[in-house]
Order: sequence, then C-alpha cells, then structure tokens
Amino acid sequence: MTPTPSRSAISRASTPAIYKEIGLRIRFRRYDCGLSQEQLAERIGQSRPALTLIEAGKQKVAVHELIAIADALGVSMGCLLSDWTPQGE
Repeated sequence: MTPTPSRSAISRASTPAIYKEIGLRIRFRRYDCGLSQEQLAERIGQSRPALTLIEAGKQKVAVHELIAIADALGVSMGCLLSDWTPQGE
C-alpha cells in the first residue's frame, strides 16, 4: 500500500508552469495599472504575501480569486488565461 503524502509534502510540491505564467500576467497587468501588491491584495481581499506567492507562481490561484483579480485589474479572466501580451512588448 502506497503511503499518502503529508499535507506539508503536498504544499512543497511545485505548481504547474501555467501558474507561473498566470502570475506573470497578473504582475504585468498590475504594473500597467500602477498598483502596488499591497493595493491589489487589499482590493481582492488577500494578504500581500499571498499575492506575492500567486505572482511568483508558487501558489495556485482559485477560480474565485482569479475572478476577483481580473475584476480589480479591469480585465477579463480570458486576458489572464489566454495568449495575452503585456503592453509595450
């Protein structure tokens, strides 16, 4: 019988690459909007450290969080999930 991994082992597991891409898109859009991490975190009801982890792709972002982030940044969820290029590139 295979042992079940502990909760801490699961949290240390790396997140899929898509979360790193989503995090970068959030960061670029936040820069475009002139918002600090603290300001965006407050708008979405998260802590700044949690937003830091999301932007770094080290924490998976839930659908309800992604909706709140997109709304706070004035974009659609599709903008954060599809082939989107930050302004100026």
